[in-house]
Amino acid sequence: MSLVNNSAQIEDLPDEVLEFILSLIPPYKDLHDCMQVSKRWRRCVLNVAKTKQRNLHKAIVDFDIRWDTLTPVDMAPTISKRYSHTAVIHENSMYVFGGCTCSMTTFNDLWKLDLSKRQWVRPVAMGTYPSPKACSSLVCYKDLLVLFGGWAYPPSYPLYQSWHLFNELHIYDIIANRWTCINTTNAPPPTAGHSVSVVGEWMIMFGGIHKPSTAVHCEKSNDVWKLNLETWSWHRQEVEGEPRPHGRLGQTQVVLDNNNLLIIGGSGGPTLNYCDAWILNMEGVVWRWKQVEIEGKSNKPNNIWTNPGCKLMNSDVDFISVDGGDDDGIDGCIIIYRLSPFEMKPFHGFISHGFPNMLRRIKEEFLYVMPPFFAMIVVYDQIERLHKKLQKKNPADYEDDE
Repeated sequence: MSLVNNSAQIEDLPDEVLEFILSLIPPYKDLHDCMQVSKRWRRCVLNVAKTKQRNLHKAIVDFDIRWDTLTPVDMAPTISKRYSHTAVIHENSMYVFGGCTCSMTTFNDLWKLDLSKRQWVRPVAMGTYPSPKACSSLVCYKDLLVLFGGWAYPPSYPLYQSWHLFNELHIYDIIANRWTCINTTNAPPPTAGHSVSVVGEWMIMFGGIHKPSTAVHCEKSNDVWKLNLETWSWHRQEVEGEPRPHGRLGQTQVVLDNNNLLIIGGSGGPTLNYCDAWILNMEGVVWRWKQVEIEGKSNKPNNIWTNPGCKLMNSDVDFISVDGGDDDGIDGCIIIYRLSPFEMKPFHGFISHGFPNMLRRIKEEFLYVMPPFFAMIVVYDQIERLHKKLQKKNPADYEDDE
């Protein structure tokens, strides 16, 4: 007598149920690892990712955004209050370095937030620690965190000293859990409040407040520097184009593609905040600036500096930024920038996106447009026939005429 195995397995579930289960997994490394199970799981994970991206984009457009506060578990380590820190994402974790407080304290601690468990961990790293500082930059390249620049509060005595700026370059090896100080040549002057992005094997740096060796006071910069992340060599990039952005700090910098960066806003002083936007084209030996014409300036954020921004994953031209707040108590506003692709290239995506999109629109609207169109043609034809018929004279009406 044979026994019938009635046990069900997860592979017996329909795709819709499997996708619902996968949607409950934290959308970071854990969800990405599920793609390695099978081709079916990979397809379901990609569908989940597309749905989440579409829902995020729709929520932002519909202003259906809600902030949640996460309370740390009792007795668990947690990061102290601070501002002007820097943060970066690597796989399943967010790393936060430094920052400062209003009581003239700067930090040089490194914290890691597990994005799946929502728990803080402080790595006890080895090596040469960076100086305590704020307004530095931190980017991720492979399994390395690259930290540059920053500032620290001046000592309380003697009085009226300026901030202390840094041009230190430190590397944190995530695998080895070690800090390393990199000695470079032709480095930029001590800088803080700058913006950086990783494009290929280069770290592109723009602006900030710096202190050249020949200057007495700090100056706001509009220089462009690039760091080779393989050889650790600095290069000051020549950029042409007029007009060009004024010197600033705290701007938003977003990578559009391998050839273009977008610079938004920034601060030019205590009472001067910029709301302009610029594209830095990185093609060729000499790079070029191009100013972006902005519409809807009546909706501009009040404090468009020191605010994070990012490019939406499911869009080629949409960017979001968070307004840091103002004296009226309005904070946490989501600001959307929609950049025309023609700002970068006149016929951007015409073959790859434009023509297929036109065919898709024709296919989707065919059943809605063509039946009324053909009905209109038939009615028009019948009216024309009737009109011609009415214009003709009836021969019977003229039989008695000589």
